[in-house]
Formats: sequence, structure tokens, C-alpha cells
Amino acid sequence: MKTEKISKWQLLGLLLLCRIFTLMTHVPFIKGETLPTQLLASVVSTAIQAVLIIPLVLFGRDCEGSAVTSKISEKSKPAGAIASLLYLIFFIASAADGVMRFIRFLNERFIRGGSIFMAALLIAVCVYCAYCGVEGLARSSIIAIILFFVMLILMAWTSRKNFDPINFYFNGTGSGFWQTVIDDLARNGEITAAAFLIKNTNKGIKCGLYSLLAAKLVLTAAVNALIFGVLGDFALMTDYPFMETGSYTDAALFRQNDSLYLILWTISAVISISLFIRICAGLMAELVPNMRLCGSISGAIIFLISIIFMYSEINFAPLSRYIYGFAAAFLIFAIPLVALISAKGRKKDEKNT
Repeated sequence: MKTEKISKWQLLGLLLLCRIFTLMTHVPFIKGETLPTQLLASVVSTAIQAVLIIPLVLFGRDCEGSAVTSKISEKSKPAGAIASLLYLIFFIASAADGVMRFIRFLNERFIRGGSIFMAALLIAVCVYCAYCGVEGLARSSIIAIILFFVMLILMAWTSRKNFDPINFYFNGTGSGFWQTVIDDLARNGEITAAAFLIKNTNKGIKCGLYSLLAAKLVLTAAVNALIFGVLGDFALMTDYPFMETGSYTDAALFRQNDSLYLILWTISAVISISLFIRICAGLMAELVPNMRLCGSISGAIIFLISIIFMYSEINFAPLSRYIYGFAAAFLIFAIPLVALISAKGRKKDEKNT
């Protein structure tokens, strides 16, 4: 099968939309940390990510058209299988987390009950979109991002009367600062998908990934500034501060029409989860080459995990933040580094033979 190709800007758009999906429902306000502290934590988190992706950037330059796991498998099949399994667990967890956040949002703001049916319907749509391919997802993400920025600009303009700079007070970097940095790292795990989108990207992986980091930092700062400037400390008390900001605008479009928010967030949710399902399907095919319907099987597993955790009474959030953050850092840095070393070792062996 011919590998679909996307540009570096489509790569940026696809992964940036995954970040937007998170931002629209989770703005990382750790209790007691003010906006300047949050922005400083975002800068530190971005700097850490910029260092962590160096092996991935070098791998993309030297091994264009390959995924990190396939290169490791060429050197050692057991090592490649372990790497594929670790990535598979990560992306299944990422997709399941996206499903749970989407269903929770629907239950709290629109429809009470029916979680199983809505999760099944969402997964079915995402599995279909995953089968449509990376190129289609990338093109759709560009449209969704344009719509998001139009909405963000309109929200900022129509809420300017309620924007108060006094909300940007600074109380120092408290004990929660590094917790905020880890939280930001955990909420930026979508960059891990670049380890598999390298094979789909024509050229310019370095430019695409570092542009992504810059775009995410600017976007996060802009959204946080808008929310905190309009809502102030009330932003710490609401689960959906971005949506709440719309109720403080002068435009009836945002105050009375929550469906606009729902439509845009549904599109971003579907594209994000579909991307993770697509990657999971590829990883399953690497682990079990003769397996069929890998996308459907991935979707079924994600659905079951989502339902189990949705109906569990245990609060996994505090622990999952650290696990997900460190897992993302490991998968962004360590495994691509191993793949890069494996690729260079293979080239050296070929020259010696």
C-alpha cells in the first residue's frame, strides 16, 4: 500500500488540532497558580519538549519515510516489538482519555446519560475516519483550525469590555509550579504521534515540529490570557473555562448558542481520536502482521477501556498526570534515540559488508 504524504504544515495543523482539542476542555489552572506562573510553566515545558524532540528531528532527517519502530525492528525484532507495544499502550490510553473527556463534556453540558451509546457512536465514526487515511485527517484539521481561530478572535473582540488586566497578578512560583510543568507536558503528548507521521511527511520535519512547539505555546498563552483576563479567579472554579468565557461576550452567538462550541469541539475530538486509532492500527499490524481489521479492533479496545474507566469510582487523575507526562517524555526522546542509533548502526554495517 502506498504511504500517504502530507506537508510539514499539514503535520503542524494535525497535531496542533490535537492540542486545541485538549485546550477547549482542559485549561491547566492548578489551584493557587496565577496566569504569569502558568505562562512561565508553559515556557519551561516547551523548552523541555524542544530538547526532547532532538532525536526525533534527527531521525526524521536521516530516515525519511520510516517510523521509529520499523527502524528498531530492522536491527532487532524483539526490541522493535517492545517499542511498538509501548507506543500502542500510550496511544490507546490517549484515545480512551479523549473519549472520556468528550462524553463527560456531553453529559455535563448537553445530554444526561447514554454514555455507552454516545461512546460507541463516537468510536464508530472515528474508526471510519481512521480508515479514510492520514491525508484526509490532515486536510480536515486545517479547516477546523481556521474555524477555531475565527471563533477565538471573535470571542476576544466581543468580550473586550469584560477583560481586566488586574487579573494578571503574580504571586510567585509556588509549590505547584513544577506540578504545573508536568501537567503541561502530560497535556502535550500529541507530539509523540510525530514518531509515526514522519513516514507520511514529505520534507521539513524539523521545521514542522519546532513550528508546532511555537504555535502551541502562543496558542496556549492566548487562550489562557483570554480566559483569565475575562474570568479572573472564577476560571479556577469551572470545568470548562473556555466555554464559560463565551457567556461574558457581547455577542449573542456565543452567549446563547452552545451548539457552536459543541460542533467545533466534536470535529476536533473526532480528528484527534481518529489519528490515534490510525496509529494504533499501524502498530497492531507491526506486532501481528497477518491481523485484519486492526482499526476496528483498536476502536473496540479503546471503547472497552473508556467504559471501564468512566464507570470506575477510583480517581486516577492525580497519578495519571505523572504517568502520562513521563511516558510522553520517554516515547518522544528515548525510543527515537534508540531508533536513530539503530539506523546509523545499520548504515555502518552495510558499508562494512
